[in-house]
Amino acid sequence: EIMGVTNKYCMLSYSAYRNVFPIWALGKYRKHMLSAF
Repeated sequence: EIMGVTNKYCMLSYSAYRNVFPIWALGKYRKHMLSAF
């Protein structure tokens, strides 16, 4: 399994990243949209 390191301290597998990224992206989008109004 391929492993990745982000921000020099957070290690995760790409299979986990594939599951976490959409949730992270939606949260970031929601926060941006709420701060715009």
